[in-house]
Amino acid sequence: MEIEKFSRKKYSQNVIQGLFTQALFLSMREENAKENEKISDAINNAISYIDQYYNTDIDLDELAKSSGYCTDRFRNLFKIATGEAPKKYILKKRLNYAKVLILEGHNDMNEISNMLGFKHYTRFSLFFKEETGLSPKEYKDQYSKN
Repeated sequence: MEIEKFSRKKYSQNVIQGLFTQALFLSMREENAKENEKISDAINNAISYIDQYYNTDIDLDELAKSSGYCTDRFRNLFKIATGEAPKKYILKKRLNYAKVLILEGHNDMNEISNMLGFKHYTRFSLFFKEETGLSPKEYKDQYSKN
């Protein structure tokens, strides 16, 4: 830019403005990349936490706060990263583990429901049927004999 400034050639001012704009956009691109990396780390940490503690009562507001975002922004970023809203992601983790526990047959359905953080068996059963098309008992009957 300095060379262009002192050259006094036609359109030097335009060239300087163009170079300045280019430098500005390159700087913004670098900042954006750093921000995306920060977002990725925060969401990956949240996913790891959920993967480890999905059978406990997870407070999404607290999880969002610990990730450095408000709850709405956290939900949006989480969905972008995983393709699912946080609550749906947690529910799927619980129901997938429920399938394993049901087929192991060591616990009754109420125990499984409680182990996975559901306060009421009816809610567990409703979500399970919504996900699999079968009630927990029907799932056990159909797949434990195969």
